[in-house]
Amino acid sequence: MAQNLEIDLRDPRVQSLLGQDEGGIVAPDAANGKRTLMHLAGDEEEGLQSKLNLDTGKSLVAVWYPRHELLLELDVFLVPGAPPTVHAICPRCRHHLTISGLRKKIAWDPHAENPMRREIASRLPPHHQARALRGKISIEPFECTWELNTDQAVSSDSTIGKGNLCRWRGAIDDNVVKEV
Repeated sequence: MAQNLEIDLRDPRVQSLLGQDEGGIVAPDAANGKRTLMHLAGDEEEGLQSKLNLDTGKSLVAVWYPRHELLLELDVFLVPGAPPTVHAICPRCRHHLTISGLRKKIAWDPHAENPMRREIASRLPPHHQARALRGKISIEPFECTWELNTDQAVSSDSTIGKGNLCRWRGAIDDNVVKEV
C-alpha cells in the first residue's frame, strides 16, 4: 500500500524550491501548514512503472525536393492494425503536417532501397549517410492548411479570401517531392 508523504510548505527551503505562489496552488493548509502527496503512477512496492513507447512503429525516411534543392525527413508510423501516418514539415510555411493513410494513399516499404539514396547521401555528413539508404515512399497529393499570418482572425470569410492559409500542395513519388 502506498504511504502518504507530508511536506511542510512553510519551510523556507521548500518555498525556495517551489518558487512564487501567485495562484495559491502551493499555499499551505491554514490549520497545519502541510499538504499531502500520494504516489499515483506505477507499482511503488515493486519499483515498476508503466511505460508507453510512442516510437515503436516509427521509421525515418529521407525524401528529395529537387525544385528547392531541399532534403526532407519524414517520420512514418506504421502500427499493426492502423493505417500508416506520416509526419513532415511543410517546405513553404515550416509547420507540422500529418498525412493519414485513412485519407491519402501511402505506399511505404521500410526495407526497400531509397530510390534517391545517391542524391540524398551526397548532402548528408558522413556519419548520417546511412539514413539515406532505406525506405521507399509514395504519397498521393496532399495540402498544407496552416495559417500563414497567425495574428489575422480566421473566423471571417475575408481571411480565407485574402489567402491566409498556406495551401502548399505536393505529392511524393518514389522519395521525390513534387508540387501539384
